[in-house]
Amino acid sequence: MVVGPVTGSGLLESSPIIYKTKHNQIGTYQYHRWTDAPVELVQEKLIRLLRASGEFRTVSGTRNSSGSELMIRGRLYDFTEVDGDSITGLVSMEVELYSRKTGKILWSHFYTSTEPVERKEVPAVAQALDRNLDRGLKEVVDGLGRYFASATAQARSSEAIAK
Repeated sequence: MVVGPVTGSGLLESSPIIYKTKHNQIGTYQYHRWTDAPVELVQEKLIRLLRASGEFRTVSGTRNSSGSELMIRGRLYDFTEVDGDSITGLVSMEVELYSRKTGKILWSHFYTSTEPVERKEVPAVAQALDRNLDRGLKEVVDGLGRYFASATAQARSSEAIAK
């Protein structure tokens, strides 16, 4: 299994921490940044979770994609602090399983959710976003597991019918 690049807006492909107000204004913190761009964080965390699941023989990033037929790729829409009546961490993303051989999308999952932020401090925002991302990526890993279990069952059923 190859985990391809996760794409996003220019801000999500760089490292500033983004916030939105309830008036749909967007800004970034001047002195606070992510260690890596959010799109890179998502890709790295997804690789780790897929490996830890034990469901896949091998999982690698695109640098080590030597001939793998299947690729997971994604788009990050939001990885943002949202300020309103309360403060939340918003994560929105879409992940798909793509067949390089057929050029078809075999499975996809859209995730969007907010996570309450305990206090108006950047570390609390980062923790809320991390919890939210973990929850979303767990849905992705679980969904992929169900997809492959179903595909395997269908293949066995087709083989039994052919005999």
